[in-house]
Amino acid sequence: MSFSLEKFIDYFFLVPTIFIVLASIVLSFSTRFLQLRVIKQMFKLLFDSITSKEIEGEKTVKPHKALFTAMSTIIGIAVIVGPVVTIQLGGPGALVYFLLTNIFGSILSYAEVTFAVTYRKRLPDGTIMGGPMEYIKEALSSFFASWYAIACFILLLFWTSLQANTVADMLSEYYIPTWTSGILLSILILFTLVGGIKRIGNFSEKLVPIMFFLYSGSALFIVLANFSQIPKVLDLMLRSAFSPKAILGGTAVGGLVQTIRFGLLKGINSHEAGIGTGAIPHSMAEVKDPKMQGILSILSIYSHGFLCFISGLVVLLTGTWQDPTIRFGATAMTKSFGMYFSSLGPILLTLSTVLFGFGTILGNSYNGEQCYKYFLKNKHKKIYYISVAIWIFIGSVAPVKTMWIIPDFFLILVAIPHIIGILVLSFKRKDLLIIDKNK
Repeated sequence: MSFSLEKFIDYFFLVPTIFIVLASIVLSFSTRFLQLRVIKQMFKLLFDSITSKEIEGEKTVKPHKALFTAMSTIIGIAVIVGPVVTIQLGGPGALVYFLLTNIFGSILSYAEVTFAVTYRKRLPDGTIMGGPMEYIKEALSSFFASWYAIACFILLLFWTSLQANTVADMLSEYYIPTWTSGILLSILILFTLVGGIKRIGNFSEKLVPIMFFLYSGSALFIVLANFSQIPKVLDLMLRSAFSPKAILGGTAVGGLVQTIRFGLLKGINSHEAGIGTGAIPHSMAEVKDPKMQGILSILSIYSHGFLCFISGLVVLLTGTWQDPTIRFGATAMTKSFGMYFSSLGPILLTLSTVLFGFGTILGNSYNGEQCYKYFLKNKHKKIYYISVAIWIFIGSVAPVKTMWIIPDFFLILVAIPHIIGILVLSFKRKDLLIIDKNK
């Protein structure tokens, strides 16, 4: 049997994946499925933050701006490509497990953000140091906190580069040279990044609603145009999710084990709950009760799940997931959009992809900066900015097939100390997570 690095990492990552899934199940039961009980409160918190007249702190932002900054990271190109690849690899049933990781994973997001706000540190100059590093240090040790920071910093550089590559590749279809995209992306990201969480939060507040409604509106149009076929597709998803035999039609469908494997693996990889990166911008929120920001963070995971669900429905309803001439990922979505929007379809999808990609690059760059500042004690920030610009440009112009595999290895190194820290702290400080039943 020939060695495949991609296959090795896929199976190797199943260990922390299972660990993350089990942790999300344990926390769901210990909090009495809080992620389902606070949906009404979640939307109320969002509305209150948007309409609030309270002045932000010097180094903090309103809760909804922290939310949108986190959302710009996880609501990226993965919501278009992730569900499609999941279905192509594991069949329609894999989408069920993909979505289950959102429902159960949302409680991990709640715990991450609650701990991040609780244990954040404020430096003498007012700068806030927040994120998983602080609560991993509390739960485990400084060694594991530094381990997480270094591994996450490297992981986010790769993710930033890969997102830049996808954006540049999409724009090259419209005769925009990849080097031009690389330079423009580097300049725009640096301009926003050096403005700190204030500028990033203000930008994300405007970007996230636009990209959310642009893509969801287009995808929902296709779904509703096939409304009569939805029950049939949902039945197909459920039967293939629990059938001992694979339902034929997927590109690499290999049975129930493969269906579960790709559904869980790609789902966690997509929404990042359990990885901790989403907690970093949330730790900059101007909020009195950490639990409230934790509740608000659930919205980002549910929004991600909604977009992934309609992405999956689009390729299932249009049948492009079964087309053997189509490559993995966005190509299937491009063909589906082209069926209903003609020549405008690819343009809509490209615009959505570019917006998603830019938001993710910005969010990843900010999160990477916080990891960088942690292990270098908030020094040499200019070096980080230069590094990000270089990686964005390299990602835009280089063929990076191998680089799509390497980040998964660092994802493993990030997930292991983080999920252990979350579990330890969840039992050590259970009072931080529990919300009174009458609230």
